[in-house]
Amino acid sequence: MRYKRVIGIEYNAEVLRVGEIGFPAYEELLLPADSTEAGKMIVRFVDRAGLAGIPAVLGVPAEVVYLSFLKTSSNSRSERKTVIRKHVDSLRSLSGSETISDIVSIKARGKQKSVLLGVARLDSITSLINPLQSAGINIEAAVSSSLALFNLITQKSSRTNKRVVVLCPASDSSVEVLCGIGDTLFGVWRILIDTSSVTGRNSSMRTFAAELEATWRSNSVGHTELPSVIWCGDTQLNEEVSKLLEDTIGSVPIHISDWFSNHKLPDKNKSLLPFALSQCLNGRTNTQLNLLPSPYREQNLKKMLLPYHALAAVLFAVLAFTLSLYEYRRTSEMKQRLHKTEARIQERQVLQQQQNFLIQSNEELEKQVAAMRKSAVSSLHIRDLFIAISAAKSPSDLIVCIADAQSYFQMIPEQVHKQKDEKSISPFAFSLPAFIVEGYTPGADLSSVRSFIEKLRMHPQVATVDLLGDDRVNPDRSPEFFRAMPLITRFVMEVRLREPQ
Repeated sequence: MRYKRVIGIEYNAEVLRVGEIGFPAYEELLLPADSTEAGKMIVRFVDRAGLAGIPAVLGVPAEVVYLSFLKTSSNSRSERKTVIRKHVDSLRSLSGSETISDIVSIKARGKQKSVLLGVARLDSITSLINPLQSAGINIEAAVSSSLALFNLITQKSSRTNKRVVVLCPASDSSVEVLCGIGDTLFGVWRILIDTSSVTGRNSSMRTFAAELEATWRSNSVGHTELPSVIWCGDTQLNEEVSKLLEDTIGSVPIHISDWFSNHKLPDKNKSLLPFALSQCLNGRTNTQLNLLPSPYREQNLKKMLLPYHALAAVLFAVLAFTLSLYEYRRTSEMKQRLHKTEARIQERQVLQQQQNFLIQSNEELEKQVAAMRKSAVSSLHIRDLFIAISAAKSPSDLIVCIADAQSYFQMIPEQVHKQKDEKSISPFAFSLPAFIVEGYTPGADLSSVRSFIEKLRMHPQVATVDLLGDDRVNPDRSPEFFRAMPLITRFVMEVRLREPQ
């Protein structure tokens, strides 16, 4: 979808910058340390600048998002997907919390297929988005700041096919490196800057230099000129770090504001990140990686489809009214003709219809009453079961499945056959509800499970609790990594609840 206006937002705990491509200056707001006061200032700033509702792209700092460049040589799409999925799972496991990720394919050269992976902690992304959306800013995408700057820089190199190395600060002692030829990305690294050893490069710098040289050789045949090295930090590099990077890469790092010498900026030390971010929609950039969480994407999609849904509802209402009016007139004329010609027959038919209607209404009411009673009792059962499990479960035990017994055993053919032979039960009949609780416990002695069962039995709403034998349980359908864990034992218990009073 194309937008008339797109703004880029650079936001952290100290400053909020908003820029738009085509405008040399940007709005800047210095934020206080107090988060509550900072939120109020952002609301006033958005209202004063008229930014509410405008599509915006948020820059995700390099210390929050981890970029990984992955090459796959397999020609099978399924094998490539397997390799990528394993790599993403390994990155997610390292984070230690819920993450959000995105994958984008890179324009291939030769047989190797390359993808760019971006993984970030979900709480870090939402902590950046929530204050801005609360102030009325419409976040359409969350893009890595280093990737946005790389796309902005390579726009100048796309036609000349030059080699470009973009350096972005990832922390006080590390730098994220993106290299490419023209507007195509060919590698991403994160290196440590060891300023205490400027005379000789450390092992990590030597490894990075070798990998960078291998990337140039495999993708830039015929290129002999030195690459353009651009530093994208807020401040200039000190001499020691600049010399270390020059010795490693082969060219002197140039600050991004100096590299864009023809860009009309009021101050060349101003950040170009908001302008780079504002180009990440409307198809202006070659490599797009969106780390916007799913709830925010769904919310934006609903906003976009709302006018179309409203129009469809109006058209449907008009059509329904037209059909209803036509049917009403047709029925009225038919009733008038029948009343004039067959008044007595019509009265008999009306009585018969009323009788049939009452019979159908009674049958429908019986079904509805049975469904309502089952729904009410089921919700109480589930509530009591969850409360009892929460109070009795050991912290070391892991519950993976809670299901009613009928649904749980439907996968066993013998149980399905028995259910087919059973007679229909009256809607008002009550049978003691049974649930299946399936989980894992560390070790093999099941001591915590026995304690779990004893606590459940003492609950006033629980009638009985029993462990099921291996011959009565379904096959283990839990994820593979649960079953592969050592010193862990699966348990399945049947819990019967009392009828709610």
